[in-house]
Amino acid sequence: MWAAGRLEDYLDLTASQAQDQCLALIYRRPAPGKQVIFSPVETLLCLAASFVINPRHFGGRNIHRVLPPVPELTRLFSRSPSSVLEKMRNLNGSRPHGAKFDVLAGARLRGDPSTFQPHLPRADDSCPRRRHRR
Repeated sequence: MWAAGRLEDYLDLTASQAQDQCLALIYRRPAPGKQVIFSPVETLLCLAASFVINPRHFGGRNIHRVLPPVPELTRLFSRSPSSVLEKMRNLNGSRPHGAKFDVLAGARLRGDPSTFQPHLPRADDSCPRRRHRR
């Protein structure tokens, strides 16, 4: 299990670390009723998703209508849509109960998009696709 203990765990994520974290996602099995701590790579992908959609537009009665890339992230992370949306809200500061560095990392990377780009793992390089199980 991964736990980001420092801001640098998000800001100085190496390609090798991102790949290791993505591989862990591929092999993660859903654990009903048990919340797994978000890894830095999951956090960064949620932050990237928040540039595409506003997480405050979804929840409750319309959560089944959530737009991409949230459904894809839920499958990759083995998490519920509400979990991914809550992480996105933590990162933009609209939800006060996030991980220790969520708001700070989100603000730092959002404030200067040029610093965000190098930290965003490329799906084709770092995150193998999760194969659908039959």
